[in-house]
Amino acid sequence: EEISRLEGVGKVQVFGALSAVDFGDAPTAPGYIEETLQRIEQYVTPIAAAGVVSLGMGGDHSVTLAELRALASVHGPLGLVHLDSHTDLWDTYNGLPYSHGTVFRRAIDEGILDPARVIQAGMRGSLYGEDDEALPAAAGVETIPWTELVELTPDAFAARARERLGSGPVFFTF
Repeated sequence: EEISRLEGVGKVQVFGALSAVDFGDAPTAPGYIEETLQRIEQYVTPIAAAGVVSLGMGGDHSVTLAELRALASVHGPLGLVHLDSHTDLWDTYNGLPYSHGTVFRRAIDEGILDPARVIQAGMRGSLYGEDDEALPAAAGVETIPWTELVELTPDAFAARARERLGSGPVFFTF
C-alpha cells in the first residue's frame, strides 16, 4: 500500500507547471547583522511588492527577520508556521537584540508577526534559562513540543495550523 501511494512521487515536472526564477543571493555584510538585515530587506521588498511567492534558502534564522519585514511591508502583519527545535523568542542573545535566537521576538515587538497567528512545532530545547519554556505563552504564541508533534499525523498538524492561522498572509520556515 505504501509503495502504491508513493508511486507518482518524483514524476511531477515542477518547472513545467510553475514559473521560477533564481533571483540570486541577497547582499550581506558579514559580521554586521543590523546592516545585513537592512540589505536583505531592501533586496526582498521589491520581490514581495511584485506579488511573487518567494522561497528563501540558506542562512540561520537571523536573516528571517529581514524577509518578514519586507513581506509585512507589502502584506501587513503575518502569521507564522515555524518548524524547528528552538522558539527563537529570546529578548537578547549574548546580551544583544539581534540573533538567530531573537528573530521572532523582534518580529512580534515590531508588529510584523501577529502572535495570535503563530504556531511553532517540534520544540525540544536547548534551554538556557528557567523561563525559556514560558516565553511562547508570554508572547501569545502556540507551540507544539516534539513529543506531541511526533504523535500528530500531517493532516492533523495541518488542521491545527489552519485553525491557528486563519486566512491572512503566512510565512513558513523550517
